[in-house]
Amino acid sequence: MLGVEHENGIKAKMNMRRISTVAVLVTFSVAISACVTHKGPDATNSQYVNVEKIALSGQRTALWRNFQANEDCSPGVVPSMKVTSQPAHGKIDIVVEAFDPKFPKSNIRFKCNSRKYTGPVAYYTSSDGYSGTDKVSLATQFKGMDSPNLTAIVVKVGK
Repeated sequence: MLGVEHENGIKAKMNMRRISTVAVLVTFSVAISACVTHKGPDATNSQYVNVEKIALSGQRTALWRNFQANEDCSPGVVPSMKVTSQPAHGKIDIVVEAFDPKFPKSNIRFKCNSRKYTGPVAYYTSSDGYSGTDKVSLATQFKGMDSPNLTAIVVKVGK
């Protein structure tokens, strides 16, 4: 089962191939408003997501977080994440850290919100004074997956 969460105001388009893991992939920044769960026992494990985010010029902003949580709230394997396309007007830092999930009440993992999970977090910082649109692409690989989850993020940077 794969769960994906998105922050308020994010427009996300997902083209899902099939998924063969039983883990959950969660993405969020600060506030989460929706969850989409996809099932598929005979899947090929690839996900493509396009997301829009907002950042303030020169300030470090969490763009994307991934982790695995099983339905019993036990943690899964920490995935790897890498930048596949650098932003033109800023930089990306990827760090592995612990954070709280924000599953909605409708998600079977809502009870897991009291736990911390560890995973990679992609932070974006624009060049000082930059205002406009920037783009970054990420690839997240979960153990046992045939291909990585690919994420294209459009960052709207304001002052």
